[in-house]
Amino acid sequence: MLGLYDSDHPLFGVEHVLAGAVDMRVSQISECDDGKTIVVGGILSSVTRKMTKQGNPWAMVVLEDLEGAVEVMFFPQSYVNAAVHLVEDAVVLVRGRVDKRDEMPKIIGNEITVPDLSVGPRGPVVVSIPTPRCTPPVVERFKEVLAAHPGTTDVHLQLVGAGKTTLVKLDDRLRVTATPALFADLKALLGTGCLPSGA
Repeated sequence: MLGLYDSDHPLFGVEHVLAGAVDMRVSQISECDDGKTIVVGGILSSVTRKMTKQGNPWAMVVLEDLEGAVEVMFFPQSYVNAAVHLVEDAVVLVRGRVDKRDEMPKIIGNEITVPDLSVGPRGPVVVSIPTPRCTPPVVERFKEVLAAHPGTTDVHLQLVGAGKTTLVKLDDRLRVTATPALFADLKALLGTGCLPSGA
């Protein structure tokens, strides 16, 4: 009711899929030009179906990601194809036009699709650390970061020494969910060079 979730937010663990499919986060819509067509993604936290005076169905929904929420209107023409996907708690991608005529920006929805959430992170997370930096305090902090992002993806540690690189697969208990938040925490601890350039 208060917009808070008893457990983890339903989008935790799938945000990497959405991030690869959207143009921006919901919190960035206010920076867009009026009338611009964008793709945003998230979970439908509310769905309200209505009728026009002519008796045509339309819907007003609230799309929420990890950083914000926005109202999306599906008027009769786009509602016809969107209706089947307009279900509370559905994770969706919405293509639509930014409408800034009111104080709070809205989106006039043109199209809605359901992303393939079975697409997981590819392969293990490989973290590089120069061997001299691999001290007990750093290793302890590294384990804490991994423990804060539990999941099913293996972590491999690449120890880079003078003329020698050793790759170590970490214990299954240190598996993670490969999210931008994890990568940010690892970079904060170990520097931007600790991850492949794509992460």
